[in-house]
Amino acid sequence: MMKYCCFFLILVLLSCNEKSQVPEIGIPVNLAKERKTQVKDIEFDIHLSIPDNKEAPVMGRMEIRFELLKKDDLVLDFNVPEDYLKSVRIGGNEINAQLINEHIIISGSDLGLGKNELQLEFRAGDLSLNRSDEFLYTLFVPDRASTCFPIFDQPDIKASYSLSLDIPRDWTAVFNGPLINEETKDDIKIIDFGQSGPIPSYLFAFTAGKYEYEERTLEGRTMRMYHRETDSTKVNRNSDAIFNLHLEALKWLEEYSGIGYPFEKFDFALIPSFQYGGMEHPGAIFYRAGSLLLEESATINQELGRASLIAHETAHMWFGDLVTMEWFNDVWMKEVFANFMAAKIVNPAFPEIDHDLRFLFSHYPRAMAVDRSGGRHPVRQELDNLKYAGSLYGAIIYQKAPIVMKQLELIIGEETMRQSLSEYLLEFSYGNATWDDLVTIIDKKTPVDVSAWSQKWVYGSGLPGIKVNRSEGELIFVHIDNTWLPQQFEVQWMGSEDQITVSVEDSITVTQDKHPDSALLLNSNATGYAYFSLEREDAETYYDMIDELDEDLIRGAIWIQLWENVLEGNIPYTGFFEAVQGSIKYESNPLIINRILSYAETVYWRLLNEEERNAISLDWELLLLEQMENTVVKGGPVMFFRTFRNTVISEQSLQVLKSIHEGEKIIKELTLGEADRMNNALVLSLHNMHGSDSIINTTLEGINNPDRYNQMKYLIPAVSSDSLERSDYFTRMLDPAMREKEPWCLQAMNYLFHPMRDKESIKWLNTALQETEEIQLTGDIFFPKGWLDAVLGGHQSEKAVTILQEFMTQNSSLSQNLRNKVLQSADMLIRAAELKDRRPDQDSASE
Repeated sequence: MMKYCCFFLILVLLSCNEKSQVPEIGIPVNLAKERKTQVKDIEFDIHLSIPDNKEAPVMGRMEIRFELLKKDDLVLDFNVPEDYLKSVRIGGNEINAQLINEHIIISGSDLGLGKNELQLEFRAGDLSLNRSDEFLYTLFVPDRASTCFPIFDQPDIKASYSLSLDIPRDWTAVFNGPLINEETKDDIKIIDFGQSGPIPSYLFAFTAGKYEYEERTLEGRTMRMYHRETDSTKVNRNSDAIFNLHLEALKWLEEYSGIGYPFEKFDFALIPSFQYGGMEHPGAIFYRAGSLLLEESATINQELGRASLIAHETAHMWFGDLVTMEWFNDVWMKEVFANFMAAKIVNPAFPEIDHDLRFLFSHYPRAMAVDRSGGRHPVRQELDNLKYAGSLYGAIIYQKAPIVMKQLELIIGEETMRQSLSEYLLEFSYGNATWDDLVTIIDKKTPVDVSAWSQKWVYGSGLPGIKVNRSEGELIFVHIDNTWLPQQFEVQWMGSEDQITVSVEDSITVTQDKHPDSALLLNSNATGYAYFSLEREDAETYYDMIDELDEDLIRGAIWIQLWENVLEGNIPYTGFFEAVQGSIKYESNPLIINRILSYAETVYWRLLNEEERNAISLDWELLLLEQMENTVVKGGPVMFFRTFRNTVISEQSLQVLKSIHEGEKIIKELTLGEADRMNNALVLSLHNMHGSDSIINTTLEGINNPDRYNQMKYLIPAVSSDSLERSDYFTRMLDPAMREKEPWCLQAMNYLFHPMRDKESIKWLNTALQETEEIQLTGDIFFPKGWLDAVLGGHQSEKAVTILQEFMTQNSSLSQNLRNKVLQSADMLIRAAELKDRRPDQDSASE
């Protein structure tokens, strides 16, 4: 009966004038534009009562104060079941507000022009509260605040928020705003926080639970770090670096922008199994705990990763928090400048690192992977409803966009870029802006037509393919498809110090070939964004000379070129794998070692078939073990060990892994923490090694951290030797409640869909793909792509391609952004199946 009453109510409302039309589900762009012109000067006072039982409801109340500019119906967003809204009052009098299509509709006749105040009582939605037994945390990006409480859930309506919490007495909490008061009554702790300052709804954040915290005051700045790590030695080992990296990032950004830190306080929480590396809530940054609390044997790449993550989230305080995009089609702007600034910030902290090489490996491979796929898309994407905003995130925003900015900085100059960004931040402080707003500022400062340049780099898509022809003393750079970008890169000749800068302004570029008989080193400064097509003899030349090249950056650029040519089918993947095997014996740069080991793992599991893998596995494992024991590269033992663990299949080497795990075999400079021990045990069980049940149980009993203990318990069924248990576990994954801990879920899915189990998991593939749309609606922004990577990453067969094609045909109504995600994740599967037809050729090439 209730269903028909709601339907009748919707019909009645739809029959009213246009201003009273019921908005569609989500936050459509027309609603957002209208609402922006309707309200201003918004303040929220929110109170939530959080019980110690995570199954019990969180009850809330709030007061909303605002100035009404138009006396039309007012729409608040509240994406919960209808009975979660308990009451709406104005001046203490209850009004007849309706919760329809995820919106609370308040009649304009109940409101007055000018100042208004609403009082609401509600049950908070759990979807984005991330509740565990001992803690919870909010994560509202991009449109999830409205899944918790009533809100104007759009980025260009900024409000000031205050928060009070009733929590269990042994809990603590952190929020965007400052702590005002804390008192305990019986079993309840009452915490009051002051106003946050003007922020969009997606940046509202708090976490509450059993946390420890450490407070530091450095150079007059007070910071608090909240954490749940039980290993005090690990905390003490990492805390100095964590605080100092934040301090240095803050100082650098203030100097670069000319604007002091724009918010009242600076705290951060380290949360177990947080969905992302970090989230930039002003005053309350959230991090995944493992990203900052590194193990004793952390590699230089992990240390760099931590520094870059901290710099990235700190840069967001200016880029994204102080100045926010007007609509999520410009979400890339906050991410590009956070990444772009992070790359600049970390350089002084790591003087021993080649930062151009770091930038190359951090951005180019992942960006190129998307741009070469059928799921390519522009940097700036279209978006008509915020419910699809999560699908905009990915490698184009995080990896390609910083390449775009680096190209822009090359053509306008570093100082013009800095001045433009400083003006942009000043002009739009505590407000919103678009990409075109920034382009207008830059265009006034440079003769470069940035608007025209932007059409190619920001509004275009795809990875350019460039073929170099040599003829009569000339180098002719020809684009082999319709994709080309205005850009600059350098070319050198093997055995010569000569170099030239190639400026690409059209589909064909001609320049001088100074040494026609010498091998070319294309893109030697690693700034060119393209696939440079090679012939097999070119590849053989590179293989022969790569270990003799002195410059790390050139070697790094060549490995990327070789990999792209493997994927295009120009050169055999078997020869590439052999080249990696040869180079890791001599390579001294840890960034390059890490990159080529990653390529080798991909070839091993995604391109080699089972027969090919078995034929080379023992030699490969022994090589990794030899390098693990003998390398002098900083962090080398850890890198080689993790690749060894990720690729081990022979019984002999599994015994070695077991010996390392149990401490019988000691590797110098390899210290295994709880996370490594957990993963070792899971891998041994995945391979169904004799005695693995005992290894699992012993490892689990030895874990002291309660969050990691729960994580391992969650993962154990994914590596069970019982196929029925694994099948049941996959079925349980279709329940959103089972997927609440998204990092755990993705690790489990990678085990269930491991390449060694492709014959089993192929029967689940269509079901897993069918779940994608639901996952987009219930999961956080990176989860759909992670899910797709996991379920497609274990397959290389034509049957899997057929299942994928049938899924795409049967689900033609998928949003374009989600279709892109499927095609991005499927790219390696499709290429592997295509390369499978060439395997006889691969074999002959490697003989």
